[in-house]
Amino acid sequence: DERMCEVWQPHTPGLFVGDHDFKPVIPCASAAHLYGKRRVSAEALTSFVLSWNENFRDFRHATVRHLLRGVTHLAFQSYTHAPDPDALPPGGCMGGYNGTPFTRLQTWWPHMPEFVSYLTRCERFLESGNPAQDVLWYLGDDVNHKPSERDDLFNNQYKYDYCNNDALMTRVDVKDGRLVFPDGMSYRVLWIPKGTFILPATEAKLAELEKKGARVIRGDLKPDWPAQIAIDGDLAWYERVEEDVHLYFVATRGAKPFRGKVAFRCGASIDLALEPGESRFIEV
Repeated sequence: DERMCEVWQPHTPGLFVGDHDFKPVIPCASAAHLYGKRRVSAEALTSFVLSWNENFRDFRHATVRHLLRGVTHLAFQSYTHAPDPDALPPGGCMGGYNGTPFTRLQTWWPHMPEFVSYLTRCERFLESGNPAQDVLWYLGDDVNHKPSERDDLFNNQYKYDYCNNDALMTRVDVKDGRLVFPDGMSYRVLWIPKGTFILPATEAKLAELEKKGARVIRGDLKPDWPAQIAIDGDLAWYERVEEDVHLYFVATRGAKPFRGKVAFRCGASIDLALEPGESRFIEV
């Protein structure tokens, strides 16, 4: 009933909890997109070892990197009621070693309304319209397929969703050359990477889709159509579409600011300046 993945902190790329493959997000987000579920929830800001110097800047950094991968709703891990008014701050959480201690005894607790307000605005924006994903990646008919999420497959210019056999066989159709789903999602191409195991029944379905006008690419995928977004620099982004309006959520990556031009496929182009950790909503 509730699609959920996980968001861990601290964010240390390539190392344990900071690695994209530690707790993948794209399988959960893809399942929601393909089956018409607007909300992608996440157990948020879990950790293994508490340092008691956690801060909103680090929280936002870890959270935003997952919002940019498809998460739309956060469930903090963990909130401690701390009903004893004489308890010593900052209070414990999950035995004092697991989770981020969201408790009224934290020194930063008075500032929680501003942090939650920011996250609420992000969540509301990211549940508008439908995700704009160009590539539908068919995972194949074997088991234990777990593609790595570490690599930027398309040079930060296109987004993709995974597709399973059930969705391919029962939910996808073709309209005006695009792969379409009953709940509004559509994709430009269906991609089947080299070495993907395909059953005969699936091959028959693929042939049917191609006959209807779908574009199926096997092996290497080098996009030959305009990018969803072209960026003069390093900027993370996520796109949704609501009717004829393109909604972009963009943010800096890491500790560096962003200064550069951003061009959108719809034809709009802007000069953008963001400080480290800063994000922005853009409608074009």
